[in-house]
Amino acid sequence: MWESSEQLISLSFHEESINKGVRPRIDACSATNPTAFRNAALHGLWYVTVHKHGGIHEASNYTPWLEYQPKKEWLVSLWAQHKLTHDQYECLSARFRIGHAARMADLAAVRRTERALAVKSHVQGEAEASIQADCREFNVYPEVEEFIGFFAAGVHMLRRPILVIIGATNLGKSMLAADILNRVARHLDLREFLEITVEDDDHLDLSDFEVEKHGGVLLDGVGDAVVLHRHREALQGRAKEGRGGRSATMVYAYPFTLCRRAVVVTMDLSASNLDFFTQHHWLSDRRNVIVLHLRSPAWKEEKC
Repeated sequence: MWESSEQLISLSFHEESINKGVRPRIDACSATNPTAFRNAALHGLWYVTVHKHGGIHEASNYTPWLEYQPKKEWLVSLWAQHKLTHDQYECLSARFRIGHAARMADLAAVRRTERALAVKSHVQGEAEASIQADCREFNVYPEVEEFIGFFAAGVHMLRRPILVIIGATNLGKSMLAADILNRVARHLDLREFLEITVEDDDHLDLSDFEVEKHGGVLLDGVGDAVVLHRHREALQGRAKEGRGGRSATMVYAYPFTLCRRAVVVTMDLSASNLDFFTQHHWLSDRRNVIVLHLRSPAWKEEKC
């Protein structure tokens, strides 16, 4: 018998009591408000029944689903408090059956986001470590300095050109592009840029571009010069709002703008239609595209 609800709840939730041979018994409760206190006791019994993440013991003499029906909210609460691993939560959720599909949808979304954040954190950490380990300085290129100058304070333009870096593999095209975008970001009092690996994909996914955070976008490994012409309205940075990911109903469309944001493109020598940068009416115009041809490594040979 328990004399008060405080004793009941305390004993029900006190996992260490298991090690002392004390186990709550709902059938022995004689509280004056049986409904409320019975629910509290059952919650406590459920808590000490479930083997939680990092737990050592679990035990109860009152079996869930046989002698009482646990509430799904208790399961979700344990998971939300990080007391269950994702695998434990998935296994237990199936035992509740009702609502399992909805819970698994939440679990899948959490897993996707956690994996994405883990990848981002890993890549960012490796990139920072590489930069610190490699203290070489980049060569000075007139094309680069001209391009960065377009984003200096007080410089206003209706549109800004794209910077295209063309060269063989292992010359540092992507690293140079990242350095350029970081310099532009500092001009704009921002700290980041968005990198998109394009290769043979003609579709430019700018859904992750945030104008309040990113100083520009790096289109890495563009496989065809025609892609730039096809997306010229979005890439030339006019003061207009663009719509990406458009569908027939516009349900999945997202707004973006590259106004006063840098666009730097890297292209390998195997890319298609490189001759367009000297022959095409739009791509050959320096007001639209500034081309930097790398014929040797982008960084200085000396180590600091």
